[in-house]
Amino acid sequence: MKIKTKIAILNAAFFVIILLLQAMSVFFLERFKKDTLAVYEEEIRHSYDIRIKEQVQGACSMLDSVNEFAKANGYGEGWAKKTGADILRNMRFGEEGYFWADDYDGNNIVLLGGPLEGTNRMSLKD
Repeated sequence: MKIKTKIAILNAAFFVIILLLQAMSVFFLERFKKDTLAVYEEEIRHSYDIRIKEQVQGACSMLDSVNEFAKANGYGEGWAKKTGADILRNMRFGEEGYFWADDYDGNNIVLLGGPLEGTNRMSLKD
């Protein structure tokens, strides 16, 4: 075999190896990007869930405080429910977040002061 042929074969082999390495690099970079995005999305969702839970706990704490204040000062359950509902109706979190409250029977107590307040939402579906 001539040297010229050997050099051509060697060059072709290097070219194929370089193409394979580039293809593998693209594949692994895409896989890394996909995995990284999945982890990032999971972390964002988890962090959001924690913040929302804290916001809800704060709203529940506020309602408990209103109830305890009403009991301690003789205002009665009706006053506590109305005052708690009024405060909750005006509470917000984030740019678009709001609170609502339903009782155990599915009756809506607070929902932005809209037409669903006072209705039973048990049979409604998202």
